[in-house]
Amino acid sequence: MKTIHTARNISLQETKNVKGVGYSIIDDQTDRYMVHILGIKDNEVCKSNANLVFEAFNVANETGFTPRQLLEQRNELLEFAIEMVKRYPNSPWIYEQGNKAIQKTK
Repeated sequence: MKTIHTARNISLQETKNVKGVGYSIIDDQTDRYMVHILGIKDNEVCKSNANLVFEAFNVANETGFTPRQLLEQRNELLEFAIEMVKRYPNSPWIYEQGNKAIQKTK
């Protein structure tokens, strides 16, 4: 197996199987498979999917929140920033920082 990424006690490894190349997310402490993604037809799609799942595991481990929970928080903070810019247009700092934060979401 070839290790592609490692972070916070998990690793993404390329594995070979009878159907071709696959990708596994492995708990490095127990050496157990957490997720296995088979690459049956399109290896690049398989690798992209494995990287996406690996990133979701990392984000959840680093933040304590699932990607869905982070999206909900982001939406609430975006609504707040938009409202602050509307309510305090004469405050240069709020207007500038609020608009900067809003632009990062686009």
